[in-house]
Amino acid sequence: MTQPVAVAGEPAPPARPRAAAPAGASLSGQAGMVILGRALAFVFAFVVPVVLVRVVSQEDYGVYREALFIFSTCMPILQFGLTQSLYYFFPRRPADRPALLTQTHLLLLAISCVFGVALLLARGPVARYFDQPAMADYMFWVAPFIVLMVVSSTIEVLTIVEQKVGLTFWVVMGSEGLRSVLVVAVGVLTHDVGMMLAALTVFSAARTVFVIVYCRHRGYSDLGAVRRDFLREQLAYSVPFGLAGTVVTVLSSVDRFYVSRLFDSATFAIYSVGCFQLPIVTIVFTSATSVILGRMAELQKEGKLREMLMLWRSATRKMSHVSIPITVVFAVLAEEFVVGLFTAQYRAAVPIFIAFLFLIPRQAVPYGAVTRAFGLTRFILGVCVVALGVAVALSALLVKPLGLLGPAIGVIVGSWVVAEVQVAKTKHLLQVSYRELFPWGDLLRMTGLAVALGALLFVAKLAVHGVSPILVLAVGSTLYLAAYYFLAWRFGLLRTEEIVEVQRLLVRVFGRRQRGGG
Repeated sequence: MTQPVAVAGEPAPPARPRAAAPAGASLSGQAGMVILGRALAFVFAFVVPVVLVRVVSQEDYGVYREALFIFSTCMPILQFGLTQSLYYFFPRRPADRPALLTQTHLLLLAISCVFGVALLLARGPVARYFDQPAMADYMFWVAPFIVLMVVSSTIEVLTIVEQKVGLTFWVVMGSEGLRSVLVVAVGVLTHDVGMMLAALTVFSAARTVFVIVYCRHRGYSDLGAVRRDFLREQLAYSVPFGLAGTVVTVLSSVDRFYVSRLFDSATFAIYSVGCFQLPIVTIVFTSATSVILGRMAELQKEGKLREMLMLWRSATRKMSHVSIPITVVFAVLAEEFVVGLFTAQYRAAVPIFIAFLFLIPRQAVPYGAVTRAFGLTRFILGVCVVALGVAVALSALLVKPLGLLGPAIGVIVGSWVVAEVQVAKTKHLLQVSYRELFPWGDLLRMTGLAVALGALLFVAKLAVHGVSPILVLAVGSTLYLAAYYFLAWRFGLLRTEEIVEVQRLLVRVFGRRQRGGG
C-alpha cells in the first residue's frame, strides 16, 4: 500500500521510467491476488453445504447451521475492532509493530477465553433457546473453535498490511481448503454433527499454530514492547469500531435470531440456504476494501482528497463489473440455483435468496473506506445503532404477515441504511457532490447491458422448460457472463488496461508456479 507505482510483489520494470500509476491500478494489482485467493477458497467452501445437504438430514443440517450461527455471530464481536485496527496503526507506526501485534493477540486471547468459558457455562440455556438438547454437548467444540479463530483472525489482515499479497493468497486459500476438506471428509464418513464441529476445532488449532510461528518469525512477538500509552491509543480507536462491529453483526443476524426462535431446525436449514450470499461478490468487496483501506489512510494523512476520490470511483466502477451482472443473472436463475445445488426440498428458499440479492449492489461501493480512513469510528457506531433499530422493527412487523421473508427484508433495509448514510458522509468528507462521487455514466450503461441480457436469458430459460436445473444454471450463467463481459469490452465499459491487469495477475500466479516447478 505504500508503493503507488509497482504492483505489490512484482519487481519494477527495468526499462524506461514510467509515471506513477493511478490509484486504481495500484488497487487492481494488490487486490487482484487477494481476490483470486478468496475466489479459489470459495471453490472449497462452496462444496461444503452442497455435500452436507446430501449426506445429513435436513434437521441435522439445520442444527449444524445453528451451531455455526453462534460462531458467525460471535466471531466479529469478539475481535472488538482490534484485528481491524491493524489497518490503521500498522502503516502509521512501523516502529511499534511488535507492540501492536503482541498486545492485539493478548487482548484477543483474553476476550475470547472469557467468552468461551461463559459459553460453556451457558450451554444449557443455549440448547433450550434452539430447542435442541444436543446443542449443549456441541458447545464443547464450538467454544474452543471460536477462541482459536478469534486469536488467529489477524493473519489475513497482517499479510495484507505487510503488502505480502502473495502470502495472503496462499493463507486464504489454504485456510479455507483445509477447513472444507476436514468438514466434508468427516461429514461423509460419520454423518455426525458433533464430529463435523470437532473437525472445525482441529482446523482452528492448526491455524493458530501457524499464526504463532509466523509472528515469532517476523519478530512481532515481544511482551517487553507493550506500552500502556500505545495500548490506550489502540483501544481508543478499536473500542468504538468494535462496538460498531458488534451492532453490525447483530444487525446482519437479526433475521436468524427471529427464525431460530420462531421456527424449527428444518425451517432454519431452509432459511440458511435462502440467505446464502454469493461469495464471489463478497470476495471482491472485502478483498478490494481491505487493500484500499491502508492506502486511504495514507492519502487522508497527506490531505490528498482528490486522490481518495479517484480511488473510491475506481474501486466502485471495477466492483460494479462483478456485482451488477451477478445480481441480474442469479435473479433470473434463482430457482435453478437453489434446486440444482441444494435439492428440491429447499425450493422454499428461492424467494429469500432473491431478496438477499438486493444486498449485492450495496457491496459494490466501498462505503466504509473513507469514514474509517478519517477515524470516524464513533460516527460509524451511531449509524449502525440506527440501522439496527430499523432492522429489528421491520423484522418484528413483517415476520407474521410475510413469514421467513419478513426478517430478510428487515435485515436488507437495515444494511442499506448503514451504506447510504456512510456514502452521504463520504461525500461531505471528500468535499464533492453526488454527481462527482460516482461514475454514473458507466454504472448506468453496465446496468442497461446487464438487464437487457437478463431479459434474453429469461426468455431462453422458458424455452428449455424441463431441462435439469443444474444444467440450465451452468450453461445459462456461463453464456450470460461471457456475453456481458464481451459486450462490455466491445462497448468500452471494460477497458483494455483492466483486461491486461487480469492477464498479468494470472501470469503472476500460474507463471510463477511453473517457474518454481521447472
